[in-house]
Amino acid sequence: MEYYPDWYRARKAVALCLPYLQKLKSMVETKRITPTVKLEDQGVKQIKPVTVQELSEAETVILKSVQQVKLPDVSPSSSLSKLNAFVDSDGIARVGGRLKLSSLPYSSKHPALLPKASHVTDLIIRHCHQRTQHQGRGITANEIQASGYWIIGASAAIASAISKCVKCRKL
Repeated sequence: MEYYPDWYRARKAVALCLPYLQKLKSMVETKRITPTVKLEDQGVKQIKPVTVQELSEAETVILKSVQQVKLPDVSPSSSLSKLNAFVDSDGIARVGGRLKLSSLPYSSKHPALLPKASHVTDLIIRHCHQRTQHQGRGITANEIQASGYWIIGASAAIASAISKCVKCRKL
């Protein structure tokens, strides 16, 4: 993930890899793959444009992998207990709370937890900072939360990312 400079490209790259990964897993399970035959000969499809559903699946895969590596387990005794954190049906750790009874969208009621020190977190912060047209730390934080993410230690992470923004430094 460190290779990709922005959030959209990272999601698109993972979305392009997911069908190949699923096809390879099915081939290994059925033992149809042989080392000498090319993948094109074994039914792997050519690259198509990425759909919105594939991008959301890629986002889920990315979030799960970041959370497995960087976040502690979600249990009542963990450091995330004050956030009422829980793991949803997709396997993503999310923030709980009293908003569960509101009529807001699911991602707004229960934002996905992200660690402060992660390349994916930096990509999301930069993406939201650019979407808000470099308007500052508070508006970027609001955009991140509205996008369905909860960064642990968000204020420091956002301030660090904005201090590295070339456009904001020049203004």
